[in-house]
Amino acid sequence: IKEEGHEGCGFYPEGFFNDWSRKNYDAMQVRILGPKIGLTKGMLLRKRGITRIQLPESMRKAPPSRTCDERWAAVVIKNVYPSEENNQLGRHLDPEGTPAKSWREKVRKPLSSMYQRMLIGYGVKES
Repeated sequence: IKEEGHEGCGFYPEGFFNDWSRKNYDAMQVRILGPKIGLTKGMLLRKRGITRIQLPESMRKAPPSRTCDERWAAVVIKNVYPSEENNQLGRHLDPEGTPAKSWREKVRKPLSSMYQRMLIGYGVKES
């Protein structure tokens, strides 16, 4: 697809990965390999109104095969967003939410001052 300010990001239709996951993630970090498309890597964002995965040229890291004409592709999903960590952090920051006990008890490094300032700017109360 044509690049329009989304360099490195492609799109996937809603429900495309339903067989793989019951959750409908907002974005996925992927690697896609196939004879017709070569090797691509980057982020796929969920998009309404499309029926196929759309890949911009900036995601292509290796060209298509010159000798193999088969029509298949393998999709490797590296990460999904929001992740469980994202969800639990959201519950932690929500004044009415409570993250899971296992998440609360885990030792983690404190948020950087930049993240703290950003969250305060978005209206999250200091504590």
